[in-house]
Amino acid sequence: MLREGSGANSPKGYSLVEDRPRCYFTLGKDYCPAATNNKWTDYYMSYIERTSQVLTNAARMDPQDFKRIYNGNDGGTYKCSTRTLPPLRYSANAQQAALKESQMLADPNCPFQHDTCNKYCRLYGGKCNWDARISKYESNWRGMGENIAMTQRNLKEEPSAPVLQWLASGPHCSNIFSGDFSHLGTGAYDRYWTQDFLKLSGSTNNPLHDGTHYLHPAKTGGKLRFMASFKSSSAPNKMEVVVNGQAKSMSLHLGSSAQGLYAYEQSQPGSSAGCISYYFVVTTSSGSTYNMPETGAFQTATRDHGSGKEKGCSSRWTPPTRHATRREMATDHKGGAPMTEDADLALAK
Repeated sequence: MLREGSGANSPKGYSLVEDRPRCYFTLGKDYCPAATNNKWTDYYMSYIERTSQVLTNAARMDPQDFKRIYNGNDGGTYKCSTRTLPPLRYSANAQQAALKESQMLADPNCPFQHDTCNKYCRLYGGKCNWDARISKYESNWRGMGENIAMTQRNLKEEPSAPVLQWLASGPHCSNIFSGDFSHLGTGAYDRYWTQDFLKLSGSTNNPLHDGTHYLHPAKTGGKLRFMASFKSSSAPNKMEVVVNGQAKSMSLHLGSSAQGLYAYEQSQPGSSAGCISYYFVVTTSSGSTYNMPETGAFQTATRDHGSGKEKGCSSRWTPPTRHATRREMATDHKGGAPMTEDADLALAK
């Protein structure tokens, strides 16, 4: 566990939202029950969760350049053995388990721990152990690990803050740089963050693992940076981000051409610019084309760095006005070899 600062501050009027699934851009409606179903709410993961996950994968793909570009004045060094690793796939089920943990951590009546707070054990059949929570949402895991953090209140919406904390702590750093995991879900609530790592079997053809935008005056030089993680057997023929309908060429930001983070930067929009929509498109060396998100587009607007919040967007994702050229279905989680136990909180079965 890692905790920064003191006190267990949480939002006033705190309440745990029970069984609210998180939709994700690579799975789209496949993992999002209809909004008309009273039991579910249909929406996509937040900008800060998405960006934190992209930065985690950036560290895995290129530890040294990530440290040089994103650690900067935040200081600290890696507290574990690092190596170049492929990016982790997103797991919508791990995302939901991670969000639930962060919500419980924000409850002033709950301790800062991995195991489920006693008052919420009923959600998991009366079981309070942390793996029971994750197993409720993803039962086909072959191994799992978890990182939790509480950031300083003024950094609660800064996606790099928990990642840098974890990298500066041995057990958490080891989870991030473990070759035993294949999927990751990140959940943020108030100033509390959770990463749930899973070992799952199955595959998907989309070489775009994740994508986001990033606004940070120091780490992006005051620019609006669009970023997408790419992993394939060879470099892409073309990588673009389509911003308000205009295709912009992306270049390698860190890592290698076949396994790296690609980026495009532009001036930060003014306060009157309104909402900006964007999505990523890659053409592979074989000529196949993939989008991220697969349908629709993400949104961003001017950021007020004083409050750390984005302004002017009514939602973080817009419904599709076109269909992706090739749609990837949810990963088929079957079979898979057992893995060994690893890190501070890691299980295998």
